[in-house]
Amino acid sequence: MNKTITAKYFDGKTSASQVITLVFNSMSNKFRLQFENGTSVVWELEDIRFEQYGSVLEIRHKNHSGALIKIDDKDFSKGFYNAMQQNNRVDIHTRLLHLGLSKIIFIAIGLLTGFDCLGLFLCIASCRRKSSRTFT
Repeated sequence: MNKTITAKYFDGKTSASQVITLVFNSMSNKFRLQFENGTSVVWELEDIRFEQYGSVLEIRHKNHSGALIKIDDKDFSKGFYNAMQQNNRVDIHTRLLHLGLSKIIFIAIGLLTGFDCLGLFLCIASCRRKSSRTFT
């Protein structure tokens, strides 16, 4: 299924952006960037990285480090994130950002509590070894 949307394309060489038409084919996992002059470029899903800030989506290509596509569409961003997640292309940083603050705090408290218990256990075990040497 193809999803078509207009986006801003920054080539990384100039500060000006170009308006492009972006066609995302969710079956083949490819982007087709159609420029106003009639040329088009295909980006494979496994060659891109992305960052999402609310409804704004920024897409970069690994071989074109300066190139950037900015999309400001909440529905497209949500569908794109789901497609990236299905293809295991979402990194841990992005997954943590989507958890929300309350879940991140809960995970952090759980980890700290676990480390405290482990430290206490190791301290008690060390003290028991030292005390058993003293009396023999």
